[in-house]
Amino acid sequence: DISDNHPYHASIEYLKELEIISGYKDGTFQPSKKVSRAEALKIILKGARTSLVSIYEAPAFSDVDYKSWYAPFLMTAYTNNIARGYPDQSFRPHQSISRGEFLKMLIAAFHFSLNTAISEKPYEDVAVSDWFAPYAAFAKEKNLLPENDKNFDAGDELDRGEVAEILYRLLNLSGTIPDA
Repeated sequence: DISDNHPYHASIEYLKELEIISGYKDGTFQPSKKVSRAEALKIILKGARTSLVSIYEAPAFSDVDYKSWYAPFLMTAYTNNIARGYPDQSFRPHQSISRGEFLKMLIAAFHFSLNTAISEKPYEDVAVSDWFAPYAAFAKEKNLLPENDKNFDAGDELDRGEVAEILYRLLNLSGTIPDA
């Protein structure tokens, strides 16, 4: 379901070769399928080549099955301060990930330094006081987003194609992809 002229073909193929992402058993990739917070952590940590923690003290998230496939990824992200839960003690692993959340986790996993003192709006819909403003500014400055227009749309849910493209661009930025 990914033709050579698909807008994210190169990024999907490259990340597939590196075994960072994979398709489904039926041979499809489903680029338009929304990505959950748990799935995003797996992709981010594999992309950053982060070793999974084997011993951890689990935080008391009310909605996490600590025997699930995603538990090692969540605990690694939590231990490395890449991801945190919500004020209500939930993590919401099956909830679709938003653009703001994804960029926060991605940039934290790759240990990029951010300018937290944002003095001007990077996008029309981003106030300098928004928690995601430094991530939006970084994404715009580094051209991480496939569509870099007037709005950031921090709450928009990302799909598999967009996640692949953003990670691919970040890997290129970090020097991981030669001649990209």
